[in-house]
Amino acid sequence: MSFGGSFFGAPRTILRDLEVDSTTIVVDESNDRVGIGDSAPGTQLQLKGSAPYVTLQNSTAENSNGGCEGRVIFEDHANASLAQIEGSHSGSSDDTKGKLILSTHTGSSLTAAVTIDDTQKATFAGSVDIT
Repeated sequence: MSFGGSFFGAPRTILRDLEVDSTTIVVDESNDRVGIGDSAPGTQLQLKGSAPYVTLQNSTAENSNGGCEGRVIFEDHANASLAQIEGSHSGSSDDTKGKLILSTHTGSSLTAAVTIDDTQKATFAGSVDIT
């Protein structure tokens, strides 16, 4: 860790590696990795535990169809969205109904390929091949 002033005189802190409570949070600066529950993360972000869940919570009270969404976006080197997983509210009532949309990039735009609604109905944008 180093402390000192920056070019403009404001204080700065540079951390090389960071460890909180041995494995609670570990930042491996030399490999650009973060471990939660893991002291030696093998990927850029690694969660380790008996129930390693990831929660994306939208803090907006939004009951519109497609509202209150959360997304996992997969991008290429040029920041183009290649694929996306989106969970959102289904319908317009104030309830807990949800839907899931899997999208892929067609070369022109990110397009919903599969939508699963609150009735568990799956809608496919293209043809379905069963092998």
